[in-house]
This record gives sequence, structure tokens and C-alpha cells, in this order.
Amino acid sequence: MLEDIPLSGTVDRIDQISESSKSVRVIDYKTGKPRSRNEIEGNNKNSTGDYKRQLVFYKLLAQLDSSFHYQVTETEIDFIEPYTTGEFKKENFNPSDDEVGELKKLIKTVFGKIRNHSFEKTTDTKVCQKCPLVDHCYPEGLDEAASFGEEVL
Repeated sequence: MLEDIPLSGTVDRIDQISESSKSVRVIDYKTGKPRSRNEIEGNNKNSTGDYKRQLVFYKLLAQLDSSFHYQVTETEIDFIEPYTTGEFKKENFNPSDDEVGELKKLIKTVFGKIRNHSFEKTTDTKVCQKCPLVDHCYPEGLDEAASFGEEVL
């Protein structure tokens, strides 16, 4: 629990780094083409940083779980599909306490909005066409959204 917010997740693999310091590495396997470090971290215009955020989330879960008696000091993304050359890619990260703190703030903010039923309409209605809640957000139809200057396919 993060205060009164329930959190859960499933880690792919944990390797012990040091028995004496109780430090571990969390490994997350990814399918699909290998991504660059910048893509993983969200430093490209088309990347969101979700892969890196997931690693930070695992560190947060470990800190909050009183039954987990280890410290996550390293994380790794391991792409299970090789490059065309046959080489596999791994990227290692050491999430900082500041990154965990920022994620805590984000979780509290988003969860607060959910509790307050504060759901803003997107201005990118392309995603709405496949959404099962489109009639809730746009009861007059997506054509109505287009008349307000929103982009519609």
C-alpha cells in the first residue's frame, strides 16, 4: 500500500547481487524489437518512458512490501528477441530514490483524480474510435467533437 492506495505487480525475475547487503537486481523481459536506452527512458519524441517507469515501480513495490527483505539496487530490461544480427540486448538501470519519490507523487496525483472522477476528455479523438466509452464522452458522436476543432479520423 502507498498510504491508502493499493499497488501490485509481478516481477519476471530477481537475482541476488549480495547476500550480506541483501541487494537484488530486478529483471523485466520484453518482447518485440529491442529499444534504445533513450527510448526506454522516454527521451525520444515518440517514447513515453513507460519501460523505465516500470522498473522504478518495481523498486517502489519492493520498498513498500514488508515481507520482501531485500533492497532493489539494480534493474534490467532484457529483450528476448534478438537484433537481425542475432545479438540480444539488455539495458541496466539503477533507479534513484528521487525517481521513486517522483513516481509516488504521480501515483497519488492520478489516483486522486480517479477518486474525484476527474476524467478530462482527450483532444486526440483518434483513440476514441476504438474506445468502448466513446458514447459516454461524446454522446452526440465524434462528429460533434470535430465541430469543436478536435481532430477526428
